[in-house]
Amino acid sequence: MAKLYELAQEPNQPELTKSLAHSLRNGLLIPVETKFKTLESNIALLQNAMNSDVEKVMTEANEKFAKLEAELVIVKKFFRICSALSLVTVLGIVTTLIVLFTWY
Repeated sequence: MAKLYELAQEPNQPELTKSLAHSLRNGLLIPVETKFKTLESNIALLQNAMNSDVEKVMTEANEKFAKLEAELVIVKKFFRICSALSLVTVLGIVTTLIVLFTWY
């Protein structure tokens, strides 16, 4: 019975597997984990930068659209004034011609 118990324990093999697992963890898993953590942090930083850039671009675009709308309102006013002045000019020319033809 004692020999079976000694064979079942095998004290040398667990140390080998522990050291192998430890070396695999230190050699493969921990560097991969640190690389993934750094990649995740870089991705998060890039996402934050993209979001802030998008917000800046959106505010700039909204400001430019507001300026364009204000300029469009001014252009519409000038168009109304110019069209009214052109109609007054045409009416003035027509009345002048009518007066000239009727007077002579």
